[in-house]
Amino acid sequence: MILSRLRRARPGAVRVSIVIPAYNCVDYITETVESAVVQELESGGLEVIVVDDGSNDGTGEALDRLAELHAVLRVLHQEPSGGPSRPRNTGLSMARGEFVFFLDADDVLTPGAMEGMADALERGGGDVALGRFGSINGRHVPSQMFRETTLDADLIDSNAWDSLGPVKMFRRSLLEKLGARFAEDQWIGEDQPFTAAAYLNARHLAILADRDYVMVRQRDDGQNLTSRKQTLDDKLKTASRLAAVILEYTGPGARRDRLMRRVFTSTLPSAVQRLVNTADAEGIERFAAGARQSLADAYSPGVAAYCAHDLQVRYHLLLNAPARMLLDFNRLVADSGTALYAVRDGRLALCLPAEIERHLPAHLLTGAGAIRPKTELLGIAGGPDGFTLTGRAALLGVDAPVGDLSLRVVERATGEEHPVEARITRRETRGATAWAWFSATVGPATGMGRGAWGPFLRVTTGDASEEVRFGKKPGNIPDAKWSADWPATDMPPRAVAYFNANYKNLTFDVGGTVHRDPSAPRVAGMDVVVQDGVTYAGIQLSGLGPGQRAQLQRPDGTGLGTAVPTGPEGATCWIAVPESGHVPLAPKVKVGKLVYAVSFEPLRGAQGHHLNVRMLKGGTVELALAWASNASGRLADRTGDGAVPYYWWEGRVNFGDAVGPWLAELMTGRPVDNIKREKAGRRGVVGVGSLLNHLDRPGLDVWGSGLIEPLDDATASRLADRKPRAVHAVRGRLTAAELRTKLGWEVPEVFGDPALLLGRHYTPRPAPEPGGIALCLHYAHVSKMGGALPANVRTVDVAQTPDRVADAIAGASVCFSTSLHGLIVAQAYGVPWVWIRPPAGSLVGGEFKFRDFFSTFADPERVMSVELPAEGAAALDWDRLEREAVLPTLAADLDALEAAFPRLP
Repeated sequence: MILSRLRRARPGAVRVSIVIPAYNCVDYITETVESAVVQELESGGLEVIVVDDGSNDGTGEALDRLAELHAVLRVLHQEPSGGPSRPRNTGLSMARGEFVFFLDADDVLTPGAMEGMADALERGGGDVALGRFGSINGRHVPSQMFRETTLDADLIDSNAWDSLGPVKMFRRSLLEKLGARFAEDQWIGEDQPFTAAAYLNARHLAILADRDYVMVRQRDDGQNLTSRKQTLDDKLKTASRLAAVILEYTGPGARRDRLMRRVFTSTLPSAVQRLVNTADAEGIERFAAGARQSLADAYSPGVAAYCAHDLQVRYHLLLNAPARMLLDFNRLVADSGTALYAVRDGRLALCLPAEIERHLPAHLLTGAGAIRPKTELLGIAGGPDGFTLTGRAALLGVDAPVGDLSLRVVERATGEEHPVEARITRRETRGATAWAWFSATVGPATGMGRGAWGPFLRVTTGDASEEVRFGKKPGNIPDAKWSADWPATDMPPRAVAYFNANYKNLTFDVGGTVHRDPSAPRVAGMDVVVQDGVTYAGIQLSGLGPGQRAQLQRPDGTGLGTAVPTGPEGATCWIAVPESGHVPLAPKVKVGKLVYAVSFEPLRGAQGHHLNVRMLKGGTVELALAWASNASGRLADRTGDGAVPYYWWEGRVNFGDAVGPWLAELMTGRPVDNIKREKAGRRGVVGVGSLLNHLDRPGLDVWGSGLIEPLDDATASRLADRKPRAVHAVRGRLTAAELRTKLGWEVPEVFGDPALLLGRHYTPRPAPEPGGIALCLHYAHVSKMGGALPANVRTVDVAQTPDRVADAIAGASVCFSTSLHGLIVAQAYGVPWVWIRPPAGSLVGGEFKFRDFFSTFADPERVMSVELPAEGAAALDWDRLEREAVLPTLAADLDALEAAFPRLP
């Protein structure tokens, strides 16, 4: 149904029609449309058709305004359909162009993209054109099909078959001849049968790899269709409809099998391996019946040969046995203590319960093939001896351990090879799987000359042996390059390790075969300066060539400052660190056009001026201010003579961790130094926080710290040799009871979280608007806001410095908090509070640390609490809770707690 007038373009021949389906994309639609309407065509006209699928966020109104400005823009509004198919079909039916291009409403065309693609189709007589994708904000884009430009690409050899999305240019006459339309009962995967039919009937396929034609983005709201979870029904529709297209337009044989491979190795595996396990009985039966009806003819022996053995077993059970047999097999696979295979005469054989085995043919039971090792690259680093690799290998589900590992490198053009010593560093059996960890150094001593070399790992168990390509890029290793010294008289002095574009396999480029003029950037250290009240971190880089400019990277791939040269091979990149929040840095540096991986480990000892350097998983680092000194307002040096040795956790930007050392500075007038980073045991204070479960050394002084959960046997055993020098106070009576009864530690009757002393040592800054409700959510709950909050509610950012958090809570009339230290700070400043009980399982230890704190009240039961609603904090009864908020009477002796602060040298 058309809900508004239709603005028509000027009459005349239309060469290209751009069709854009739009739904609730007001933040992106203007940029998308404007990139389309400015496409200039040398001959013929352009029309841009946008079909608004019932948006309710202002998208429709934005489109109408754009239509008033651009004569080539046609806008149609229709009732919401729930997916992109109907608006695309509507736009296709309206299109008058010789060529049709489907553009998503959050993507952007580059200048001249339509002219370039239409010209390529006309010159080559093609019917479908793929233009290379670029990324606006780090969203993954396919690259393997864009190795070269060609006007007559083979569908398989070019890897175009791996790209079945609709963001392409089609000759409209082909689509009309086929009657091609998008399935309107699908919201994802609907594009695959449509594009496949066009591919298989196109005279020629053009691939344009000379530049980016379309820029795609990762939406901030996470509403990219490809990011949504799929169901069994979704998978079946996509697989069965794609298979039907392949069966209709190809004949039996190797080519059909190769095309059908996508259905059974890409579309369906997650359904038969994972989704079927959690579906209801009716859904499983519907899936199995539908698969038998629509996929039995598609699953030929040639297609099965492309599938791993466990997938072949699953597909046979799905298509030939009761559905529960597939579920039983999946349970066996998921049980890490069950071996599915045995090695017999160097080959694998299935070992399954008789009830499952009777549904399987003999060739699947006895012909499981050679052992199939699972290998993982765990780490890579470049250095003076070459590249150091760490990894592990295992035989999954096989009742035999890894016996031996051997590595070799092979030059991809000549086949020349050299052995590399792989040293097994440890072995560990987990359930039915025996893992072997190893390390190896690939360097000049290996004998590798000029060329591009790939590593191969051979795994042996008993009389069975198999070699696999080693080093496929794992998710925890950055998509970057490494450089290493490679001294040779006839080659450049450095080599580059990288993941190749096609399969992301680790490759070593020696002698500049692939990369010209490589550098060897290293993070050497950090300077910290304060200028005009702003703290700047200067990341020092070394290993740069003459005139090379370097740029640090954010995790999203964008650049962060350019390094200023400081010498022949060095530079410093200056970064402003905000008062609140943090600056994240990815472990990589861009030098020229190359992005190298780097390690921030040298920064561990380089922090100063209250600048925290937090090393996160995957090598990312966060720079953040720890706190601002109340006494002087300046940021004092955190190291040197007179610093208080203090033990605190710096793993995340969180005021609950920083408030302890900040308080120690306020109480003593001395800077503090974090000794947790030190491996050896210097005497120091363990204060604010739930730190006792994870003490990593003996001899510390415990002052007001607590447990995060009761001590289990394993933790008690681990802490037995980590006894503190003295316990001066603990947070609450629950912690005291655990330490006394399970560890035998002497714990005095001095209780209280030290943050309760803040009211004595820090005077908060006046609030711009005093009063109202301070909502303090633990960082694990910040995503549970659940919508708009009342006007008198102000959220407290736990990533701010602790003085800012104290200001925000002390200036409120009431505090609502899922954070323990939100409640403690409110108590310290006499602000009535309400404990918002967090969802079960969202915090380690559950409610233990809260109950431990409450045990220091005169009446521990006089605590106002309410559960955090499933729909989020916005659903709280704010008025009632504000009226009923209480300030419990504290029984803890704060004088005794302060006096218990350990006297350290």
